[in-house]
Amino acid sequence: MRPEVGNNWLEIKSCESGQLTVLDHGRLESLVAELADSVDQCPSLSVFLGTRSKEACLRQLYPHNNINRRVSKTSVRLRCDVNTLRMSRPAFFADGDLTYKHSLSSLGKQTASMEQPITWQAHSSEKVLQIIYARLLFLFADVVCIFAADFADYSHMADFLISIHRARSASLLPASIRPRVVIVLPTNSVDNKMDEMEVEQLQCRLNMCESGPMSASFSAIHIVRLGHHMLSDYSRYQPLRALIKGQIQDMQSAREDTRTLLSAKHLAALFSLALRHTAENIREPFDFVQASRAYHPVSLSLGPNIVHYQELGSQVELSSEELAPSVASALLMDHYIDGMLALDARLVFRTLYRPALIHSIRAAQRSDRMTVLGNLVNLIECQMVGMLDHLDRTGQPSWHLRRDLLKARSGQLCSIRSNKICLVFFGSPAAAREYQFKFSACPCCLYQRPFVIEILAPTMNPTVLAIDGGGVRGVIPLEFLTLIQESLGSCLLQDLIDISIGTSSGGLSVLALFQKRWEVLKCAKTFDDMARCIFQQRKSSSLSRLSQSVFGRLSLFSTIHKWLIWLLHDGCYDGSVFDAALKAVFGVKSRVFDGLCAEHTSATYSNTRIGVVATGISKDTSSFVFGNFNASETSETDPGCEIVRPVETDCEPFVWEAARATAAAPFFFPTADIDPLGSFQDGGLRDNLAADIAKRLCRQIWPSRKNPARILSLGTGATARAAGSSPHFRHVFRDSFLRRSFNAWMSLMDTETEWTKMVEQSESERKQDYIRLNIPLQDEPSAIDAVETMEHYRNLVILYPGSARMAREAATALLISRFFFVMCTLPEDTTSPFWCWGVIRCKGPAKQIVESLEQLYPQGLTFTTDLEVIGQFEGLGELCLDCGRYCRPITFLSHHLDKTVNIYLKTRTKKRWRISGFPDSLASYAQRQHFYAPFGRPDHGCPGAALCGSCDESVGPQQGQRRKRASLDSRRGQRKKVRGGPSAEIS
Repeated sequence: MRPEVGNNWLEIKSCESGQLTVLDHGRLESLVAELADSVDQCPSLSVFLGTRSKEACLRQLYPHNNINRRVSKTSVRLRCDVNTLRMSRPAFFADGDLTYKHSLSSLGKQTASMEQPITWQAHSSEKVLQIIYARLLFLFADVVCIFAADFADYSHMADFLISIHRARSASLLPASIRPRVVIVLPTNSVDNKMDEMEVEQLQCRLNMCESGPMSASFSAIHIVRLGHHMLSDYSRYQPLRALIKGQIQDMQSAREDTRTLLSAKHLAALFSLALRHTAENIREPFDFVQASRAYHPVSLSLGPNIVHYQELGSQVELSSEELAPSVASALLMDHYIDGMLALDARLVFRTLYRPALIHSIRAAQRSDRMTVLGNLVNLIECQMVGMLDHLDRTGQPSWHLRRDLLKARSGQLCSIRSNKICLVFFGSPAAAREYQFKFSACPCCLYQRPFVIEILAPTMNPTVLAIDGGGVRGVIPLEFLTLIQESLGSCLLQDLIDISIGTSSGGLSVLALFQKRWEVLKCAKTFDDMARCIFQQRKSSSLSRLSQSVFGRLSLFSTIHKWLIWLLHDGCYDGSVFDAALKAVFGVKSRVFDGLCAEHTSATYSNTRIGVVATGISKDTSSFVFGNFNASETSETDPGCEIVRPVETDCEPFVWEAARATAAAPFFFPTADIDPLGSFQDGGLRDNLAADIAKRLCRQIWPSRKNPARILSLGTGATARAAGSSPHFRHVFRDSFLRRSFNAWMSLMDTETEWTKMVEQSESERKQDYIRLNIPLQDEPSAIDAVETMEHYRNLVILYPGSARMAREAATALLISRFFFVMCTLPEDTTSPFWCWGVIRCKGPAKQIVESLEQLYPQGLTFTTDLEVIGQFEGLGELCLDCGRYCRPITFLSHHLDKTVNIYLKTRTKKRWRISGFPDSLASYAQRQHFYAPFGRPDHGCPGAALCGSCDESVGPQQGQRRKRASLDSRRGQRKKVRGGPSAEIS
């Protein structure tokens, strides 16, 4: 249950250092939690300022609230009229002191998150209290009641109001929703004439305020006098009661007209943000629009994307009038998600989007397009206003409007080929797979061909397969993959990988495994055949062959002539033979970004993210990645390479071109010339350790994922480092610059040192997630074109001690990385040890993954944390009989929300592997799953799988919600009751 806070709300305290702080006791959140429906109930807020007269008034206005039941020492208290708790418009009312009172009583232990230090210069606590009233409470207040009898005289009351006015309202919302002031005068005194004169002087002073009109802070000021003492208490306060009620109704009507009526949920969230803003800055206003995007900021690339979209539209002769609706619907879908505060569309556009668009237009430095782009901005604004009105009338979600508009304008928009349109929201979640979305037709062009998209679950980290380069030594990683696939059984290796990166020969293997979706054995055979084809014979000429027959093969003349030919053709092997071999393997028309076409269906499937690394031929020899993915627009890290993504989709490289670029080894093959992208050479020249560049790319694709779940790195053999010093003298031929350059380049294939450095630089708790499979070559020949050694390299892998065990453990690590945890509920109180409820799911083909684990470990596996045993892994028994997904409800004890936790699968030999997403804190899980999303979820609440009446119901109806905290004793009793069942919890 929540900690008891009474009516205490805000308090000003002084730290030991003398710094003043504002302490929020969580009273507003507590009240909101008591409401029947915090999403649909829109409370009013009245603020009463004074002392004794205020207390007497509150007892009469709210007789059922027992105002005197508790004595509070905080500066501001908050209550709700108990008669309105279940009404659509609950009445919240706060009362505050006119002056700061130092609190001598302790209010119990407070958490640091509730305390906001004052960072601006505060001369006194009195000044801070006035700022809190003017720039925080009055931001949300409908009515402010001030009691004249609690001031020394009317002049002091005027000084108080003027000081509040001088502090300035922090609101940017319309002036019509500034709070309305009600000045409560006591019963007429004996000298009525003198009293009336004082009232006139008060009104005159307020109207002639030197700091500007009071309307800048208050939308209206009313004066009401209490009834005569001879009347009953109810009758005396009836004029005030009626006035406050009428003013609240008028204010809520004004808020409805200006689209600023706040639900209780929005009120609590905005107040928390406004409190932080007030404590940090009293010069800048509080922006309600920006605050509503505090948990989901607008993408920094929005402006450039829209400018790019307009350029594509102009190329196909689409006018601004034709483009504006599609852009406006995208912005509407971006902001007005389910649960968002429905502020005025014009205000939202001018706050969030217009500045970004204007900045991008100026940055583009296209003077010839300035007028057109400026016109587009104005049209987008008008379209957004009209579309929001349409949503109000129809009640449909914003993504429905976006979907319908794309369909209606498909004839125009299908001519614009852009990769900036997100489609996941328009698909139907699959029933049997996690985070797989199906489409019957393209939402943009209505092309009637089904396609399927797979995305990573929010609480998963990506699994990486990285294959180094090394010419014919590329058979080494393929042999390791063969052993891994044997351990996996019926589960395909490709179904366990989220991203695969390869360099040189490793890139060829990656393309065959994932772009062609071939089995490992077929990839190995194709690699063998292609290597024997392209390395069959080095380039020569008729003159070269004649000189060799006359002068001998090793003669100086024959050697010079041979090297001259290789120099002129930029390689010792025929590039056309290599091109033909690659076209025969990968096809002529397949592009890197193409999807997969299933054999027994017409549907197209999104492919595993793949990338092959090439090197530029410029002076800086930069690395380029040919991949089928886009970098995230929110990534702030530099990957150290350039992701090749042409503006025009027709310029996307073909698969065989990407293969040619990554394997264009200098001296052996000429550079790969890809029009219009440029010329490229072997990727191993700069980044032969594919794992390193894969790790950097993961941060580009999934910037919210701190680290991969697994990195499986496959080397192409490690050569022994020769001990000893450098020679004192250079041999004329043996140590020539050609031989030294060749040796330096060949040493790049040995990436064992770089791998060791990468692992050492990682966090110690994550080192077990880095898996390396490689073998020592010792004195074996290492030429990249020695095709006669390929079979020998395969035998080295098979005969290497422990290679089968290494492959088995790698297979286990990949299988377990497909399991991920979904947190279902959190207790309201997480300051002390609590039980965390959740469910473990499985990404990919759950049945095959579970079967493989059961075959590898027939003796059984156990789910554990660092501190306790969760329960036995029941395998196929935990697959849902209705939908086929894996579902394992679990409960474990956590000592703190921010404490790092782990969930493992452990064997009986105590070997254990983490499931995906760990190590991490439960606070991070709550953030990933948008547990606290007062303004809606950016995914529009799209589920990761079709809801199943069986397994989703077993998880519980409170998924994604906070729950009341169960005591440890009661929970232990529950755990004992379910012991022995298929989902038994063992502690």
